Amino acid sequence: MFARSEHPNAGRRPEGGACLNAATGLLVFVALLSLQLSRHSHSSLAGNLFAAAAMLVASLGVRVALSRLHQHIAILRFKHIGLALAACLGAVVAVLIKAGAVTASNEELVLAVLMSVAVGLWLSDRDGALAGTVASISVLVALFATTSADQKHRLLIIMLATLAGVFWLVASKYALARWALLYAIAAGAVVAGSTLLAHQVIQPTDGNPSFAAWVPTSGGDDAGDDNARRGKGDGPDEVAGQSPDFVGFDRSDNFSESGKDGLYDIWMESYGAPFEPGELQKMIGLRPDQLQMVQAPDRENLKVGRSFDMRRQPRPERKATTRAESAATAAVWIKGPLPAYVPLASFVEFDGNAWRAIEHGKPFVPVRRLGETFWMEILHRPISPAFSGTNTYEVRIGTLGGDVLPLPPIVERFKMGRVDRPQFFASSRSGAVRLATRKLPPGVSLDVVCKRVDADRLVDVEPALPKNSDVATLSLNSVDPRVARLATEWATDQPRGWRQIEQVISRLRQHVEHDAASVVHTSGDPIAQLLFDRRRGTDYQIASAGVFILRSLGYSTRLTSGLFVDETTLDRSSGFASATAENAHFWIEVMLADGTWVTVDPTPGYPLLDLPKPVGDRLAELWNGAIGFVHDRWAALTLAIGSLGAMFFVRRRCFDAILTTACRLRGYRTIDVLRVLQFRARSGGAPRPSHVPVGTWLNSIPAFEHRDALIRAVNTKLYGDDSNRIEKMPCGAAVLRACTSRVMTATKEHHR
Repeated sequence: MFARSEHPNAGRRPEGGACLNAATGLLVFVALLSLQLSRHSHSSLAGNLFAAAAMLVASLGVRVALSRLHQHIAILRFKHIGLALAACLGAVVAVLIKAGAVTASNEELVLAVLMSVAVGLWLSDRDGALAGTVASISVLVALFATTSADQKHRLLIIMLATLAGVFWLVASKYALARWALLYAIAAGAVVAGSTLLAHQVIQPTDGNPSFAAWVPTSGGDDAGDDNARRGKGDGPDEVAGQSPDFVGFDRSDNFSESGKDGLYDIWMESYGAPFEPGELQKMIGLRPDQLQMVQAPDRENLKVGRSFDMRRQPRPERKATTRAESAATAAVWIKGPLPAYVPLASFVEFDGNAWRAIEHGKPFVPVRRLGETFWMEILHRPISPAFSGTNTYEVRIGTLGGDVLPLPPIVERFKMGRVDRPQFFASSRSGAVRLATRKLPPGVSLDVVCKRVDADRLVDVEPALPKNSDVATLSLNSVDPRVARLATEWATDQPRGWRQIEQVISRLRQHVEHDAASVVHTSGDPIAQLLFDRRRGTDYQIASAGVFILRSLGYSTRLTSGLFVDETTLDRSSGFASATAENAHFWIEVMLADGTWVTVDPTPGYPLLDLPKPVGDRLAELWNGAIGFVHDRWAALTLAIGSLGAMFFVRRRCFDAILTTACRLRGYRTIDVLRVLQFRARSGGAPRPSHVPVGTWLNSIPAFEHRDALIRAVNTKLYGDDSNRIEKMPCGAAVLRACTSRVMTATKEHHR
């Protein structure tokens, strides 16, 4: 593809080789960036650019080191070194991937090995003999890696590869004189313009290109590969398929129903089954007048997720599963900024034993269609000043079931397959969007745009006042009065607002310990037992305590259950994180004045509001941190300060020793010897004046052995012909021994 063209001026125009090396390095950078974007599409573009640039800089460092080594050890043959480096790098990458140290699909393994071979050849290519091979491999890697990158990044990779290829072709033919540089710019502009025009005319989609299936893992017949993607999805990771023929809705809205019960099944698997009414009454020892008050809901109410009982049986043992098995049985897959909360049910009423979910209420259509697209816009969209920008997610339904759409909080708009009728959706009193008449089928794909809450802005936004809140969200029925007193104690010295909420929730996280195996199966108030007796519990117990602590301070609060997804289940190759029953979670939500519910998680180990701290608090924190650091490491700091002080007083000798050692290792080259002498004169306070020629300045030094030889060598080096330049001085060591800093300082009076 890129065969290096030999030209008659190649030997007489060394700058042409430098241009060719630069062009080859640019192609290597484009290939590295393509690999980064294909593996980390969910990361920011700036982060991927920085990672690719860092790898290129590291390679340049190795290349320079090898070049310097070649200058001193002439017996080394760089071509053989390049082949050895290429083979070693490729083997190391293959072993790391196959050993599981790096997660990658078979396509990525092939591309990574090819890229390693190209980098190894480029590191040892001093004369450009291997530039064509390196360029060809780099373009090949960039071409195939682009198919796995996000569509928004593909045009960037194509443009960079195009411009780098034009630059390389011109540099390989010419030495990039001024006219050749103008020719390269013109050719690059024409090719780039043609590419942009073709992109606008064709409007490429994110479908599967024909060359994306060049190995079986792209969706071929390798059903045992958990990284199979971009095809029919015949591997365990089938949700990564992109074709509408196999996932999503079509215009007829004909799709299979799901037999799953949604959130109820997740609760059963993650938290265990609730006690049956008879067992619960016998265990607690109820009086006749209490039977009606605590009677548990019937089985059907439990199955549709209308209540959650705090008293539950120990959850069953879970057998270990592989990553592929977990991904294949996931409730949902999410691609977007992580961590992410996915609310599925909200609770307001608590009777002392069970939370009752907010009923759907009278249904109405909560969305409207945006133009002729498939996007649905939420009608009642909050407009809080706490928002700053949006987050974009792609959610794919697995085994979730139920009718509530698994959307991250504060949805602005969403798209579900090719559904174009708003009547397909219904509302919920909790603010969730659900399907109107059916359950979620597996394989449905949702594109979601959500508002992002900015902690810097949130701190100045007032939570909803009690007089403007629903009475049910402030209710403290069936809760021990000690909870309110504890909340008041934790909220001291902070006025009402988000800083008070943050302080109280932080105290709660310090007060209790998260224990996923903890269960409540005794009589009494489960909230009081957690806060005053056991001080350890599950996430739903801790979140329930957080609800009543904030309610006792006058904040409109509700309990929310759903899925918490973070990077622990992230598949780097596809960018999707899977959520199973292990991701079931409870948290709380606090209402703002405009009706927006803001997520607050009181469970230790989960994200907490990162509100900006006041300037005084930050300064105090920095001061306390500095004092603690000094106190813990006083001996090492004393030794370090003493060493730095000693080095300051002998800094000139240290620098002189470094320069002299470098000069000796480089063979006492003339220019290095002159550099050491000038440093010694400058450090002694007698630098060479800018108007004094080097030869005159050296002649002013008190006579020493080999001074005349030094002056001749310097003059020849600076003013002689290329063929007569003297690179090394046989008497360099003697000159440096004779011309100490004290001797060089003696020229000071002479120049005055």
